[in-house]
Amino acid sequence: MKKDLRTRLVSFFCSRGMKAVCIILLQLLCVPTVWAQVTVEDLDTVELFKTFPPTIEGKCEQQNIRLNIKQPYKLIRSRGYVPCQLPCDTKGCIFRHIIAQSDASIVHQDKDCELYLKTSIRSGNSRDDLTPLPTGGKINMNIYGYIKSDLKWQMDKMYKAVEPCEVDEIKMLLTDYPASLAKQYFNADYMLMYPIDTKQQECRDKFTRARCVVIGKDYRFVFMYFFLTDDNAKDLNKYLAQLKGMIWFN
Repeated sequence: MKKDLRTRLVSFFCSRGMKAVCIILLQLLCVPTVWAQVTVEDLDTVELFKTFPPTIEGKCEQQNIRLNIKQPYKLIRSRGYVPCQLPCDTKGCIFRHIIAQSDASIVHQDKDCELYLKTSIRSGNSRDDLTPLPTGGKINMNIYGYIKSDLKWQMDKMYKAVEPCEVDEIKMLLTDYPASLAKQYFNADYMLMYPIDTKQQECRDKFTRARCVVIGKDYRFVFMYFFLTDDNAKDLNKYLAQLKGMIWFN
């Protein structure tokens, strides 16, 4: 009798039906754990993207800047490059360095002018680290650090905080557009320009010149890196005027 009962139990536990029941029970036990993990990860990702938006559109929206690129320009991408996708494949090239640090690229319809945009990422209405400008308005002190890195790229390849004593020296190297023009083009408080020393490098057998125009209002700013050819470097102001209203500080 005991032997028959043992045989039946063994037969039952080895049967396909029992295996199916065991699998279902395991799935029910695992699902809550997996669901909890996915939910937490999703929440973390959402919060991360709110603080550090991954696209130029998200960064501009976060800072109440309107971005509306239209003809004669075209927004080519909105996500950062990975190294193998950089259009300039020359390691150590200043053009490549600028591209890698940018948030988006814009190409003019004549194909002889490309822009690479880099924006501030700070949210809220912070008034920290602001210094007044002679032309009116205030400028984020971080801007001078980025300019310092651009002007001394061969030595300082990463962002370096600027010392107060260096600000006046940097200002001497900038072209300061009239505040009224910055207001008209971008509703910005200021518009500054400085040349990038390309060290006689050439990007994609075309671009040999680079200029950076910085626009900003209160703590917010946008760096616009213009890649130009020898022939059209003189047309920077034309390309700048055609951007009127496409980037707008609300």
